[in-house]
Amino acid sequence: MTYEEKLQVEKKQVKVICDYLMELCKTDENLVRAINEKEKNSVSGMFKYIKGKAQKEAEDGCAMIADQVVYDWAREYWLDYEEKDKPNDAETLKEIKDSIVAKTERIVEKHKKIEEKQKKEEAFNKLYDGLDLFGGDF
Repeated sequence: MTYEEKLQVEKKQVKVICDYLMELCKTDENLVRAINEKEKNSVSGMFKYIKGKAQKEAEDGCAMIADQVVYDWAREYWLDYEEKDKPNDAETLKEIKDSIVAKTERIVEKHKKIEEKQKKEEAFNKLYDGLDLFGGDF
């Protein structure tokens, strides 16, 4: 697959970056070679790489990154970063399982609190059901 084919995307935020790389490829033979030869690297991998770098720069959950820095990260991904095989090992599966277990425990805890609240409301309603606060008939 050629660099032209690899860098064809529809997603707007990624297309801007790929268009920049296409322009660079006109004058940077090393970049062309890297994109053409790195079979495991992909545009989606590049975007994840850029997002990861931006998240490291974030403060209070917000990152403002200059366009040129993002373009440099994209170039860096292709020239200096080699994608590995997709992780399927037991450690990754354990991390996923632990994440699911933790989320499930939070959901169960939330439901327990809701049930406790409902039981208290039912007990209160049973206790005070039929009481007339004003002592008269209407």
